[in-house]
Amino acid sequence: METMTFTGRLVLTECWCGMTYAIPQTLHDFVHRQFQDGRQQTSIFCPLGHHWSFAGVGEAAKQRARAERLERTLANREEDLRAERASKIALKGELTKVRKRAERGVCLHCKRSFVNVQRHVEHMHPELVTS
Repeated sequence: METMTFTGRLVLTECWCGMTYAIPQTLHDFVHRQFQDGRQQTSIFCPLGHHWSFAGVGEAAKQRARAERLERTLANREEDLRAERASKIALKGELTKVRKRAERGVCLHCKRSFVNVQRHVEHMHPELVTS
């Protein structure tokens, strides 16, 4: 039987099969950094030969998901703003149309023309008459 002297620190870990064993802390920290950075993890095997790795979502993956979520939110806000601007332009056009009809003395409801309103606007508010 051979023996080996190890002066580093060991980390106890447990495989999914239930086997508890120790690995060097430098290896544990290295694989954990790979996990956090979203890189492929170096393979670690338990004494029974099972592959072992950190599970779940690392910090880099969380940050990527957060950035994608923020980008989608920004795109939605930009679309909302574009739609709001288009609505404002349409509303302004409709308001101009109604204002011009009123200046010409046309009833907004029955589309009948009233000379006295038209005459009033032409004489008392000539700056408002457009055509």
